[in-house]
Amino acid sequence: MFSILIVCRGNWDTLAEMPYVLKKGGGDKVDVYCSDQSWLICNSYYDTWYKSALEDQDFVQQLIELVNRNHYDWVIVGDEPAVELLNRTIKSDDDFLKIMPLTKLEWRSVLSSKIGLARFCESNSIAAPGYQIYNQESDGEKIKSNLKFPVVPKIDFSWGGEGMVVWDTPDAFDKAIPTIPVNKNILIQEYIIGKEHPVEALFFKGKLLMYQTSEITKYSGNKFSITTQRNFFDCPDIKERLVQLGEKLGLNGFVSIAYIFDSRDGSYNLIEVDTRPNSWTAAGRFLSPDLLNAIRHITGKNYSEPLAQEGIKASKKNVALFYKDLRRTYWDKDLKTAARWVFNINGYWRYIPFYDFTLFRKATSSIVKEIYTVYKDKYFSKKVQKSA
Repeated sequence: MFSILIVCRGNWDTLAEMPYVLKKGGGDKVDVYCSDQSWLICNSYYDTWYKSALEDQDFVQQLIELVNRNHYDWVIVGDEPAVELLNRTIKSDDDFLKIMPLTKLEWRSVLSSKIGLARFCESNSIAAPGYQIYNQESDGEKIKSNLKFPVVPKIDFSWGGEGMVVWDTPDAFDKAIPTIPVNKNILIQEYIIGKEHPVEALFFKGKLLMYQTSEITKYSGNKFSITTQRNFFDCPDIKERLVQLGEKLGLNGFVSIAYIFDSRDGSYNLIEVDTRPNSWTAAGRFLSPDLLNAIRHITGKNYSEPLAQEGIKASKKNVALFYKDLRRTYWDKDLKTAARWVFNINGYWRYIPFYDFTLFRKATSSIVKEIYTVYKDKYFSKKVQKSA
């Protein structure tokens, strides 16, 4: 029996479909370790829920005890708060290798750290944007001398595009200096103007099992925000890069990777490696190479090589995230996309979790609640002010 444990520290919606996907991928037992507020328990496909502790130290200790007691075949750390906390706290190499998505202990610094990834790329001659670290105002001259503008600041431990803006010129950077946090190790990185290619990949003990490449077509906000629609396509150019990345880091599990293609020299620059599943991971079951077959390779239900399968038959395949994209269509007043969801244009209903009423109810009720809360605050407060 192949047993899996999913770990979640925050209340992220990204993991909601993972128990279903893992069961379809051959997981015999899928347990979850999270709080009672987590989206991870808003589905019908997990087996046992272990309520996580509130305090950091207790959260880690209880997890280690749970893993050692139940001897899981695969532990999936599901969000950045959990990855950062566990990487910072776990001292035992044995416990680390049982829980974390990395087998090369010398590269623990890459986990949840944008600076760690930049240094890894520099040390291993991997194409990536130039960078400097900002801690105080005096670092400004070094940044302007050593980097090509435009540049973008990145908070070392952050997600969802937090704090990211583009400074096109040294003057724009100088004007922004008063807004940059001091002594917080802010990564200042060259901003390459090119096509971003997000990649959802699955590795097993450093070996690449499958990958799916896309281009972003819809954001929930600005170009650094969460994406809600993507076009997936075959991209054999990056396969060898992914193979080497997996081997050098010892990647083990679901990984979200991003490259920027620089048309000036034809290079693919690595800008992101998130060692956890995200909302797009579950969407991989609609594509080829099939995510589920790759998972079955790990669970022992499929012994063929997943990457040997045929690629995406169409030149591009549009995929949308139900919960995130439906919210976006409302706030953006995107009637064209809303019609796709309502009338099943382009087969959009396949992305709705009709297979699980519990999850469907959670997603739709969350959207309704969000809209109601905004309008209540907006219009009810006006009525109160008038009556006063």
